[in-house]
Amino acid sequence: MAIHFLLAFCELILVAPLIKLFENSLCLSYYEFPASGINEELCKIPEIQAPLATIRGWKSMFDTIPVLLVTIPFGRLGDHYGRRKIMALALLGVVASLSELFVVCECLYRLVSI
Repeated sequence: MAIHFLLAFCELILVAPLIKLFENSLCLSYYEFPASGINEELCKIPEIQAPLATIRGWKSMFDTIPVLLVTIPFGRLGDHYGRRKIMALALLGVVASLSELFVVCECLYRLVSI
């Protein structure tokens, strides 16, 4: 149970940096990747914030779909095999979701630095 709490807490802590990462990505592409960087105030314009809101909405939707799809099957598996084993299986999904963020960010970083 403590591991589940820590992973959920980690996911919550990552929300603000993830939003900032998306915003920086949109801002850099909007200003065509200037070598000197960009002042953060320039990223607060509607042309950047509107796509950011769209990305956040789509991300929330795609984060919710797996939860909706596996809730009932995992509940039944938990009744059959025991809740602890199924909770461990569910934690693998949380770890995979967090790992996916790091993989995507690393791939984007490599693409941008080429």
